[in-house]
Amino acid sequence: MWYYSVKESIKKLPKLFLFVVLSFVQKNNRKLYTSYSFLDYDDPKISNYYFLTNIKICTSRKKKNCDCLILIQDLNYRKLLRNIFFIKRMRVVGINYFGHYGMNMLINTGYFDFSNFRDRDQYTDVSFKHYHELKEVIGDQELYVLGNAPDFSSIIENIKSKPVIICNDSINIIEKIHSSTVILAFGDPLFHFSYDENALNFIKKVKKIENFIDFLIVPSNVIPILKSAGINTKLIGVTSSKKLKVNFLMKGNKIYTKNTHNVMTQYMLPLATSLSNTVNLGAVSFELEKELESVWDYDQKIIDEGNKNYAFEYSFFKDRNFKKYYKYHNKMLNNIIKSNPNIKIYE
Repeated sequence: MWYYSVKESIKKLPKLFLFVVLSFVQKNNRKLYTSYSFLDYDDPKISNYYFLTNIKICTSRKKKNCDCLILIQDLNYRKLLRNIFFIKRMRVVGINYFGHYGMNMLINTGYFDFSNFRDRDQYTDVSFKHYHELKEVIGDQELYVLGNAPDFSSIIENIKSKPVIICNDSINIIEKIHSSTVILAFGDPLFHFSYDENALNFIKKVKKIENFIDFLIVPSNVIPILKSAGINTKLIGVTSSKKLKVNFLMKGNKIYTKNTHNVMTQYMLPLATSLSNTVNLGAVSFELEKELESVWDYDQKIIDEGNKNYAFEYSFFKDRNFKKYYKYHNKMLNNIIKSNPNIKIYE
């Protein structure tokens, strides 16, 4: 589903084309890089980004004199063409490159470029182990899955000690959650894994309150970030694909879900329905295409929705067609509910 505005997509078509090429190269990369440089200008925010703080910065002015990874904040055609022979080493990583693409590729450098195959295999094995540990913990219990809508805090009070999957900003009232098993899911490239100060603070908050969390459900490619942040909670890394025809799939020791660009439909519900025979879904909005405002109607005990407005400073939100995005999300949410009779709507 393409949910960015047509106008911005056409205007930034060269950026999209470059991203597609570099993304293919990155995901098929077999080289372990040990250093990096910038194509345009040094950016301390990127240099101080989690795993990059431990990676050597190459100071050579001529890219042919080294074999470092080359990071691009924005597309400068002159510099790109001058270094075109080193395109396999290039990665676009700017937060405003276009949409979520620059952030995604920056996140992926930790997984595909600066982690070796042994590390990645270990992430997969540990995730598989933690998934089965969680499945054993849940057993025959009913599992609650909650969004961040206004009734979140009241539902949390009512379910008491029953196991629950929560997401995103619900960590702000984690001390008031008394469930026997608390599973936190998050995976937004801007709000959680970018180098914006708000995202950095979110990860710091997760680290601070991790003793209240039993398991984390996250995209597989962010595991190097969480490791760099010193988070020790049991991680369940999930790989998502647009091509997947089902919402959840276990293949070998790898966990797959359908890529829907939403934490509820991409991570929470697919895993919940695989873990429990009874899933109670609450604190979500169902009429998204008719009442878009309801999406931003958070439980005020969790967060003031105005605190999220900084996102509109970035391409990820500025260039988005929200009507298309929420219409697609509503469709995916309803499809999952209809195809899983074990999902009950909390009332």
